[in-house]
Amino acid sequence: MLLCKTLDLDKEKLSEVLKNARETIEYLDNVVKFIEKKVMDGEKIDNLIIVPQRHRVITEQGLEYLKKVLGEEAVIKTITKPIGIGELEKLLSPEEVNALIGKGVVGYQLVKPKVIILDDDF
Repeated sequence: MLLCKTLDLDKEKLSEVLKNARETIEYLDNVVKFIEKKVMDGEKIDNLIIVPQRHRVITEQGLEYLKKVLGEEAVIKTITKPIGIGELEKLLSPEEVNALIGKGVVGYQLVKPKVIILDDDF
């Protein structure tokens, strides 16, 4: 359900539409932040839950392993920074990356939780 009416962009002054759209986006962004903050602060709201989010990282153990297998020049961008997961995925197949996850070479790190809307598809 949209919170505003749909527009016929062929009949509207596009500069006004753009201005109003930017203001509406800012307003709705504030609405989303307000609701998410209430949930993050512990308020119980029907159909809203907090789920942990995570992203993959190369572990210290994994970095040493990858240096041996792929060579240090392939996995170290600079003297102090390992490659990211995206770059690792360019070097290896998805199956190889999944195998590294299984070995603990690539792990998961919790990141900021995200509020999701529960629906029939969840």
